[in-house]
Amino acid sequence: MMKIYLSFLIIVLLAAGSVNTSATEVGTDVKIGTVLTSAIDPQIVYCSAEDTFLLVWTNDSAGYSQIHYKLAADGNLNSSGVRLSTGYTTGFLFSEKPQLAYDASTGIAGVVYTESFAYHKDKIMLSFVDVSTGAKTGSFDVG
Repeated sequence: MMKIYLSFLIIVLLAAGSVNTSATEVGTDVKIGTVLTSAIDPQIVYCSAEDTFLLVWTNDSAGYSQIHYKLAADGNLNSSGVRLSTGYTTGFLFSEKPQLAYDASTGIAGVVYTESFAYHKDKIMLSFVDVSTGAKTGSFDVG
């Protein structure tokens, strides 16, 4: 009985491997980081009501990590994005690890990320972006 199950498993695995799983890329590649900037922790969400993509990432081009975002409709990307996280530039500052969610009924995207202003004093931030206008609509310390 064991040989039958093993034979069936091998047949299924071989059949799955022979299925054509190739995909084609749509559009062109766009670099969001350059030699002078570091773009890490990228996240992307498709905003269906606005037919665009929202990208967020951690950028440390100014010497401290900040969360930036940009909208990508029809390949129209500005070069640096918009800073989403708090703009403090002194002390032990970092903002990192953004995560995205999008609500098509309101056209609002939420970005949650870690932010710190002092050593071992991390907090969780939640910022909102109105995808139809590209404007940041608020940031809140949630923990």
